[in-house]
Amino acid sequence: MESIAPLISRFGVKATIFEPGPVATDVMAPRRQERLIAPEPVRDNPYQDPWAFLVRVISNTGAVQASEEVAKIIVDLLNADEPPLRVQSSAWTTEFVGAKLADTDGDRTFEALDDYLKLGD
Repeated sequence: MESIAPLISRFGVKATIFEPGPVATDVMAPRRQERLIAPEPVRDNPYQDPWAFLVRVISNTGAVQASEEVAKIIVDLLNADEPPLRVQSSAWTTEFVGAKLADTDGDRTFEALDDYLKLGD
């Protein structure tokens, strides 16, 4: 988007890179879990461990935003006469993206993502 935005702006098209952080969706809703995790142990169940990991990561993430809050940001961007090139949905995301953009070799980005995944350990 960064490289194409100046080009498409010549044709009246505006581009925005929207960077949401963790959003509270229904991925952890009980009905979804019931469909993925059998009530009794299932031999070689491929979902049990990844689901447990996901539950731990999400439960340890303190910066989860309501989906309605994120949707409002998107609607505001769509209605903006001059939307910015880059928008983050939260202070947590701005901090994460800022570190990522300043990370020319990717090491800090890798560490930040690894730290996020460690929330599930």
